[in-house]
Amino acid sequence: MAAVLLLAAFVVVELRHRAPMVDLRLMRDPSYSASLLLAGAVLFGFVGLSLLQVMWLERVRGLTALQVGVQLLAEFGAFIVASVLAGMFVRRLGPRVLITVGLLLAAAGAALFARIEPDTAFAGYAAAFVLFGLGCGLANAPSTALAVSHVPHGREGEAGGTVNAARQIGAVLGTSILGTLMTSTFAERLTRVRDPRAAFTYAVGHATWVAVAVLLLGAAVAIGLSARSRGTRRRTVTG
Repeated sequence: MAAVLLLAAFVVVELRHRAPMVDLRLMRDPSYSASLLLAGAVLFGFVGLSLLQVMWLERVRGLTALQVGVQLLAEFGAFIVASVLAGMFVRRLGPRVLITVGLLLAAAGAALFARIEPDTAFAGYAAAFVLFGLGCGLANAPSTALAVSHVPHGREGEAGGTVNAARQIGAVLGTSILGTLMTSTFAERLTRVRDPRAAFTYAVGHATWVAVAVLLLGAAVAIGLSARSRGTRRRTVTG
């Protein structure tokens, strides 16, 4: 409740201030507002699902912290590679295309991971790690490019900072929502299943499907933005 009240107070102050720290009026542009939502969705999935993966690898697969880190190199390495590729192709393809493709790939990778079993070996989920990392890497940086391209000249720094704030909010929500959902599902599942490894795996998979839904929702928003942009260009040409 305190957080909600403080957020409301922040909005009121920023709207009334002559030189606001965050100009909320910029959010009247649908593309700019959508870029914040998309940035948050990417980190919601990436950070939230990474937490579930680490917990599953340690508690179900019984790996050490070092072994977990080595296996997650498949995902984080793919993320780094995709981030570099996104920077190379964002001007040629546009941020909307990269964000859409990235979110769809991330959702596919998360869906693959959601189907794991307690005894699934690394070969059985390595593709999920790589696909998820590639998707999040492709979608992450272009959200900043999308935001910056829809603000007045001289406001690019403010736009970039706001996108980063949206990412942090998404990361916090991802870990808290998915972590809480996994914990509550695990406790409930233990009343039905005697094997705690099976119960924990089921809970991780259940929470992962929520991440899939968020990523697909983000992809739908990005597709809607692309359709809106094409419609605007057609009206401009015919007008």
